[in-house]
Amino acid sequence: MSEKSDKLRAMLAKEKERRIKLNNRIEILERRIQEEDSAEVNEMVRTAKVTPEQLAALLRQSATTTPNPAALSAVGATFEKEVDADLEGNGYLVSWCVGHLVELAPPNVYDAKYVKWSIADLPILPRQWQYLVSTSTKKQFGILQKLMNRPDVDSIVCATDAG
Repeated sequence: MSEKSDKLRAMLAKEKERRIKLNNRIEILERRIQEEDSAEVNEMVRTAKVTPEQLAALLRQSATTTPNPAALSAVGATFEKEVDADLEGNGYLVSWCVGHLVELAPPNVYDAKYVKWSIADLPILPRQWQYLVSTSTKKQFGILQKLMNRPDVDSIVCATDAG
């Protein structure tokens, strides 16, 4: 065997050793994440007074959509008071979004010249982005705004998709 082959074999052995160490570190981090997640879920179960199965079903459901009354009742979550667009119980308020609550303002909001803009105007990069409440979601936006500004609300959990 040549000296070059020996060097390559030695390099390969070192890289395999590094890979093993890296895989071990990854496993440790994954285990720590699972332990943290488990502790959070246990705390949620303890404080929300729902079963782990109910909570797991809600968390699975909220990974794709916001929990709504049908989803909550499907997993057996109960609330003392049901209002127009929120549920109250066990010290929690639960509400939901419908579509995109807010949207980026159109170009003409930044400058009237953009009512009819041309390709030469692009890119349109405002100094500060502006947002408008969507017409179709105005009612729900108002409900959420009212809930978030209640004096008894001290934290908010958003369980929607990132869109």
